[in-house]
This record gives sequence, C-alpha cells and structure tokens, in this order.
Amino acid sequence: MNVRRVMIVGTGHSYQIPPAGPAASEFRAFLGGICNTHRVRAIAEEMSQEALANWDVTSSLCHELAIATGLLHRYCDLDEAQRSAAGVRHVNCELDQNGWLHQ
Repeated sequence: MNVRRVMIVGTGHSYQIPPAGPAASEFRAFLGGICNTHRVRAIAEEMSQEALANWDVTSSLCHELAIATGLLHRYCDLDEAQRSAAGVRHVNCELDQNGWLHQ
C-alpha cells in the first residue's frame, strides 16, 4: 500500500526569512531532520514572493533548504491582488504574553 503523509510545521514568519546566527542554524537543522526522517519530497510554504519583497529578501529559509537538498518547493500564500480578487481579508495577528491571539 502506498501511504502518503503530510508533515505540518508551524512557525512565525521571522523564522522563515533567512536570518543569520544560531536560531537560523537550529531551525534549518530541525527542518532538515524532519525532511530526512520522514523522507519528505516537497515543501509547501505559507509565504509569497510579495511577502518576501516586503521583508527585502528574495527567498525563504525553506526555499534555500529545498534547493540544498533537492526537494521541490512552492510558495503557497496569496499575494494582496489575489486576496482582493478572492475576497479574502488579510489580518495580521499577534500573541500576547499569555499566548492569546490579538488583531
């Protein structure tokens, strides 16, 4: 039987943008370990080219990992024009010190 699985990793956008330093290395190693352990074949990332431009970068940490390991990669988030055309509201939320979500 051919079983297909999806691995979901949740994180903040600040981890998706290729930062320098130990946190980036740890996150890259964490994701690489998941990819190796579970024989991941592709990475679909909640990010868009427009969002990357807003962060003043051209690719994400996940995209760079995919290139380095030969995995497929796709940015899967809508840009503002696509959101508008689809009638999707874009609301940024933040967690407070208790972990509650606020708009």
